[in-house]
Amino acid sequence: MDNTSNNQNQYSTEYDLDIRNLCRFLCKKKILIITFAFISSLIALVVSYFIQPKWTATAITCAPTVNNLGSYYFNKRFLYNLDLFINKITQDEKTLTITKEVYQEFIKQLGSYDTRRQFWLNNNYYKNRLPGNYKKASILLDDLINNIEFIPADELRNTTDSIKLTADTSEDSNRLLRDYIEFVNKRAINNLNNEIKSIWKAETQYVNFLIKYEDVIFKDLYKKNLNLIKKSLKIIERKNIIRNDKIIPLHNSLNSGVFMLDMPFFKSQVESLINISSNHNANYDNKVIILSKLNEGFFIKENFKSFRYLKTPEDPIERESPRRVFMMVLWGTIGLLITVGVIMFRRTPY
Repeated sequence: MDNTSNNQNQYSTEYDLDIRNLCRFLCKKKILIITFAFISSLIALVVSYFIQPKWTATAITCAPTVNNLGSYYFNKRFLYNLDLFINKITQDEKTLTITKEVYQEFIKQLGSYDTRRQFWLNNNYYKNRLPGNYKKASILLDDLINNIEFIPADELRNTTDSIKLTADTSEDSNRLLRDYIEFVNKRAINNLNNEIKSIWKAETQYVNFLIKYEDVIFKDLYKKNLNLIKKSLKIIERKNIIRNDKIIPLHNSLNSGVFMLDMPFFKSQVESLINISSNHNANYDNKVIILSKLNEGFFIKENFKSFRYLKTPEDPIERESPRRVFMMVLWGTIGLLITVGVIMFRRTPY
């Protein structure tokens, strides 16, 4: 039993790590370790000069003001008021303001894959770098698309919408980001104007339909009342009733079939109906005025802004990559650890 315990202790002692002796051994080899760490950092520095540098420009945007929208705001407000008047929609049902709706369209285009793709296909930055191989061209286009990064606003973190673009030079990143935002703005404006055209056309047709419908109803009602009055007048003439002191409302007499009213009264009713035959109520007249405005069309402004800058793009001061200091520290640390590992592996046990 004692022999077994002694063997286990001896076995454990042989494989115990002597930290003090190991540190002394590494201190003796410190020049070698530092040299290899320095060489690794130097290699990282040299390699960093062969890596294509990347520069990232950043812009921060927010919703536009009414002044930025120009005539678009007037046209959209006119259509909103038209909904309030014709469709009896309450103002509370319009949860989004016009500026927010415009900015939402801008944000939708800003982060769209198709918008980014179309931008690069039309840009000389991509055309000048086109390789002859189709597969390489597709890879290049995909890389450029991923170089545009949209970061949406986060209310919890109190951040706003931002857009980043990475390019080979500081000037290119700034210029391309400005061009991209302008490209997005034009696409958003085009979509918004097309929407206005469609809604304007639909509203024109709808109001025109309402006017014709009310006109038919009015004429039909007018003919019906006129015929009833003329019929009553003929009955009065047959019965030779010139004056009746009994007062009966007109609508009661017509509906009940009682036509025993005096002749002057019915003649006045006929004249009154004839005089107002071309006139409608105020609601009808308002629709006619609205239709004339819709038929005039609207003025489209092609260059209004669907966004507002909170941070205008500028030439970046620091590179996005390569980070030379970080590479030198990382590679130096890796070289140091590899050197220590090799030395510990090759050392002879005491």
